[in-house]
Amino acid sequence: MLIDGREVESGAVLRADVCVIGAGAAGVTVARELGERGVDVLLLESGGFERDTATAALNHGRITGVPLDVTTDLPLEATRLRLFGGTANHYAGWLRPLEATAFARREHVPDSGWPFGQDELVPFYRRASAALGLGPFEYGWEWWHRERGAGEAMLAGSELATGMIQITTQHPGVRYRNAIVEGRNVRLCLWSTAVELRLSADGTHLDGVDVATLTGRRFRAEARRYVLATGGIEVPRLLLASRSVRPQGVGNEHDLVGRYFMEHLSLSCGGAAFARSPEALSLYGMHEAAAAEPDAPPIKVVGYLAPDAAAQQRDHLLAMEITLGVLPLAALERIAPPTERLDGIATKDVAMLASPAGPVVASVVRVVGEQAPNAQSRITLTEERDALGVPQVALDWRPQGSDRASIVRGLLLLARLLGRSGFGRLQIATGELLGKKLLPGASWVATSEALAHPPAALDFAVGTGFHHMGTARMHDDPRRGVVDAQCRVHSVANLYVAGSAVFPTGGSAGPTFTLVALAMRLADHLRRVPA
Repeated sequence: MLIDGREVESGAVLRADVCVIGAGAAGVTVARELGERGVDVLLLESGGFERDTATAALNHGRITGVPLDVTTDLPLEATRLRLFGGTANHYAGWLRPLEATAFARREHVPDSGWPFGQDELVPFYRRASAALGLGPFEYGWEWWHRERGAGEAMLAGSELATGMIQITTQHPGVRYRNAIVEGRNVRLCLWSTAVELRLSADGTHLDGVDVATLTGRRFRAEARRYVLATGGIEVPRLLLASRSVRPQGVGNEHDLVGRYFMEHLSLSCGGAAFARSPEALSLYGMHEAAAAEPDAPPIKVVGYLAPDAAAQQRDHLLAMEITLGVLPLAALERIAPPTERLDGIATKDVAMLASPAGPVVASVVRVVGEQAPNAQSRITLTEERDALGVPQVALDWRPQGSDRASIVRGLLLLARLLGRSGFGRLQIATGELLGKKLLPGASWVATSEALAHPPAALDFAVGTGFHHMGTARMHDDPRRGVVDAQCRVHSVANLYVAGSAVFPTGGSAGPTFTLVALAMRLADHLRRVPA
């Protein structure tokens, strides 16, 4: 059922068994899962089905730390979307499960560890595959090689393991829009922004949610349970802005709400040359495959490299995903004439890197790296308010030199293994791609002199994936996390958080697959446990 919040009478009360705030991938998943099982759901969405300028302006805020996109100086409001489907409407759709090591407590990663391991989410990953229009739940290269002829892994059996990424344009907001609108048990209320979570007088549970529209209507949503699913920036914003009972905000008894903001560090950081044929590297190119569901469009799969658990522990590495933009050398030379440079290597010299016979294939190497949890990387409120009176946010994003050093050490591992095997050569550099300064800032090239620099000196610029994580982190101890293992806010009996805001660590996989699996797990919990 569809409701236009701009037509709801001011002062009205909309009631449901469960109120879900935010119709992004997580919120739509929770609402659909509950609605299909007979639960009465009210789903609040700040925007409509298309982008609206006035609604988008509600995202305005300040970036006081490292920019989230150094290539375009993108403003904070542009890094997330307020419309049905949420920020997933502009995601690239590169999906795989979060690596097992990201769930584990790692001694070299302070504040790491989830309350459960990857195995807990595997059944929900399998279910999420259908919701996201993915192919078979297979992420080892061997299956794709054996069943789909996708090629073989290079460096197999080494400390650099090869895994597979599935690429799709589908997400719950696309696949289930009609099911949500036409469903009997879900009322989708568009153009309706939650502006305050109303705690009971004793602060132990929510009594309701104040809702406002840009046309001046204000009403209230009441439910037995509430799920906040507005993303890694808006979740802490609403929790911190709801101060009528607790001046420090909802769930913020230990000053954790908004802390531990994490992103993925993304950059082109090397040029490689391989003494192999293009066929020998075909696993790392794009392959089209059928989705598991008959009605879903085809997907694409691509191989990636990642340090295994032993290498991560030995070299103190964070998780990372290394992909290869594999090109025949002739194609690379057409892109970059010999007078230009490939990440610090003159293109005419690339042929000398692989072997005396010269390479057959060249590559631009890209890395997506994990950011270690950092309590000083955070969201706070400012004195400025948006058009609905909600305080705006300031984002102080603080990736550390050790995060960058991990990327460099991982690339050095790749360079060593390529050299020993005779497979090829890698030159590590940051800040340049094909001679163009795509990432302004300090460039870093892996020379012997540069390798002598301490990790803290590594300050090269990085891009991101608009993957906002960690600001309402999950932990069994309320002094170390905002929500518990079931995603319930520790101090509020009937308030839950869905989405990547609850991630204690981010790994290197895109967050959508994991947050949808977590949303399905949360929906199952809400159905099982009495309100």
